[in-house]
Amino acid sequence: MIELKNVTKKYNDITALKNFSLQIPEGILQVLLGPSGCGKSTVIKLINHLIEPTSGEIYINNKNINEFNLINLRRGIGYVIQSIGLFPHYNVYENIVIVPRLLKWTKNDIDRRVDYLLDLVGLNRNYKKKYPFELSGGEGQRVGVARALAADPPILLMDEPFGSVDPLNRERLQKEFYRIQRELKKTVLFVTHDVEEAIRLADNIAVMKPGQLASLGSPWDFVTDDKEDYVKEFLGSEYTLKLLTRFMVQDILVQEKIKSKGYIHGFQVKKENTLSSALSLMISKGIDSLEVIDEQEKIVGSITFEDILKNVFRDTRK
Repeated sequence: MIELKNVTKKYNDITALKNFSLQIPEGILQVLLGPSGCGKSTVIKLINHLIEPTSGEIYINNKNINEFNLINLRRGIGYVIQSIGLFPHYNVYENIVIVPRLLKWTKNDIDRRVDYLLDLVGLNRNYKKKYPFELSGGEGQRVGVARALAADPPILLMDEPFGSVDPLNRERLQKEFYRIQRELKKTVLFVTHDVEEAIRLADNIAVMKPGQLASLGSPWDFVTDDKEDYVKEFLGSEYTLKLLTRFMVQDILVQEKIKSKGYIHGFQVKKENTLSSALSLMISKGIDSLEVIDEQEKIVGSITFEDILKNVFRDTRK
C-alpha cells in the first residue's frame, strides 16, 4: 500500500501540493486524473523520492519512505514516463535488463525474463537487437513498460505513459496494459489528463484540482450528480457514455439463438468491440439490437440496448 498523509510541496512561493492525502491499496490501478499543472507529476516524484515534501509524510507498506535505502526504494518501483526514456545507445535487450543486471541476476534468469516480458507486452522476441530509433512510438512505449517490469517490482509509477502516442496505438497500448495489470496485479499509480483513458484503466480514480484532491471513487461513482461543479465540469457531460469504452461486447453478450429473439436486420458487431462502438452502431442504424460475431465471423450471441443499461449502469459495480 502507498499512503500520502497531508503532503505539501512548495517551490519558493508556488504551492504545487497542499495538504494532499491519498491511500492506494495493494494490487489496484489508481488513476490520478486532472488538468496540466495541478500537481499530478509532483505526487509521482514524491513517492519515488526524486523530490522531498515540504511537509507531510509518505508511506509504502506502512514504512516511511525516509527509512528506506534510496537505491532499494527505487529498485522496488517501476517508472514509466511519457517520453519513454530509453537509452539510445542500448538495444531493446540492454534497455530492459538494466536493473536485473544491477541486482546481479544470472544471465539465464535475465534471458528468460526478457523473453517473458516481450511476450507479455506483445513484441516479437527478435526485437531484442533493435535500437530505439528503429521502433515506432507505440513499440518504444511497450519496451518502456517491459523495462519497468524487468525486476518484477511490486509498484509501478506511470506518468502519462501513452500521452505522446497517436490515438490508434494509444488505445491498443491501453488495452494491452489493462490485460497486463489484470494478470500481474501490481500496485499502480497512473497519471493522466485524459478522462477516457482513466475510465478504461482505473480501479479507482482520484480527480485533482490545483494542488488538492477534489474527488475519489471508482469509475462508476462519478456517474452520479452529487459531485462538485469542478469535478462535473472536468469530467464532462459525456462521462456516462465514455464509461462504455471500459467494456467489450463479449462482457455482456447474450449467448442464445438469434432467430428466437427475432433479430432479423443482420447488423453485426464483433465481440471484442467496445460497448461504446456497439451503441454508436445502434444509434446510427436506428436499431436496438445487434448480432455478435467472433473472429471467424460466426454468430455467437446478441446484445441489446437494454442489455447495456442493465449490465453497465444497474447491476455491475466492479
